[in-house]
Amino acid sequence: MKRILTCLFVFFCFFTFANAQELDLPSPSLLPDSPFYFLKNVGREVQMFFTFNPVKKAELRLDFANQKLVEAKKVAENKPDNENAVNKALKNYKEETDKLTNYASTLNKNNPNNEALLDKITNNNLLHQTVLEKIENQIQNKEKIQEVKEKVLENLTNASFSVANAEQVKEKIQEQLQNQGTNEVKKLEILNKMEEKLPDAINKKAIVQIQEQLITKNIDNSNLTEEQKQKIEEHREALKNNGVYQKMIVEDFAKKIINENQSAFNQLKDISDEDTAKLNQLAQDVLSGDEIDFEKVLNQFQSLNVSPESKKILDNIQSQIVNRINRDDIICTQVYNPVCGKDEKTYSNACEARKAGVIIDYNGECEACVKENEKALKNKQECCSGLVFCPVSTTDASNVGICKKSCEQNCTTEYDPVCGENGKTYSNKCNADNAGVKVKSKGKCENTNSNSETSIANPASEYCINSGYTLEFRKNSDGSQYGVCQFPDGTECDEWDFYNKKCGLDFRK
Repeated sequence: MKRILTCLFVFFCFFTFANAQELDLPSPSLLPDSPFYFLKNVGREVQMFFTFNPVKKAELRLDFANQKLVEAKKVAENKPDNENAVNKALKNYKEETDKLTNYASTLNKNNPNNEALLDKITNNNLLHQTVLEKIENQIQNKEKIQEVKEKVLENLTNASFSVANAEQVKEKIQEQLQNQGTNEVKKLEILNKMEEKLPDAINKKAIVQIQEQLITKNIDNSNLTEEQKQKIEEHREALKNNGVYQKMIVEDFAKKIINENQSAFNQLKDISDEDTAKLNQLAQDVLSGDEIDFEKVLNQFQSLNVSPESKKILDNIQSQIVNRINRDDIICTQVYNPVCGKDEKTYSNACEARKAGVIIDYNGECEACVKENEKALKNKQECCSGLVFCPVSTTDASNVGICKKSCEQNCTTEYDPVCGENGKTYSNKCNADNAGVKVKSKGKCENTNSNSETSIANPASEYCINSGYTLEFRKNSDGSQYGVCQFPDGTECDEWDFYNKKCGLDFRK
């Protein structure tokens, strides 16, 4: 028996292949229409019998499929009008890919040895389509070849996802597409058919992502013909209506919203557990469907029975959705969460502003908050969103300030006096800026009279300014004036007390 098997194996090896360019296989000398062809199949099964590694068995099945495809191509070249011979060869080839797919489904996709197998399957999946197209061009009856092309693409695509996870398959297909010379339009056509043949949504998404990247890369490719560009544009429009793509975009958009509004979501801890549960349930409902109806989502926002504070959290998300779909007939959530638009008009909430096509300038009513580098009265006026209250001493350091992005503006002690528009002298421009005062001129303010508040005529005044601090002159009830040295932390000290070390000791140079 062993001798018989060995002879069959040798007979099989005798009928090997001289080079077929696409699959790098020898040209077959024994074809399916030969009465001795059954011996070749027996030899193949002998090879399978003596191969024990599961991954190697799958690779062998793929090799057999390659061989049978080359056989079909040879039959089509030799006997293009012999429909029975061509169809028989194509049937043999298709059935071999059936066997490969069935066997691949039994493999453990977490096996690290699958990588080489995955590489071969994805590479041959694309190459087989090229070879089948050449066969199609050689024969008269196209019906059988079309059927085989569709089924083989389905088989090899499913086989690739059987031996590896979706992300690994996606990366491998992208690599193969980049290495192969098939034109970009043809690649998109094959990818589209791959996605149609896959039953699993996760696997479909992987193929759709490849399509999206390929379209984005080539939509403005100057190397393509106008006809190719038109075809790619058609693929882009078709992709927009693809349910898998629509859901993918919405999911990505939802993640983007969450990332950009993390501070708002963090506010969930400040609302009731009941509202938190409702908001979380809404999020799950929105993302669980096969596709997202934006208008339905907005209506869900509107009808959700939660507190006004909770609806404020929804408002910013709702406004972004409205902005995305560019619709002005959407009903926004009825919550007063005012924003000031770039048109300097107040809108009841962000959604209403977006619906009107207006970019939001800052949160709150227009003019209700103090803009950057403008003075604010603490407890009476709030700084606009993104700004902080920076105290500046006058009569009450804790009450008056400047709204800035940061209060941490450390000025040097360089003495380069400037005169502010308020008539006060500052030791340098930085200190004037910190006080929220625009510079009128360089140098000290002019002393127009002996009673001028800007006069610096004593060593105490000079010491304050030369130390890098702001000097302000004030009047007593009897009309006499005195100087006050103001420090960066908002505190102040009489100039002579500071000079004589009676106060402000931490600020002495």
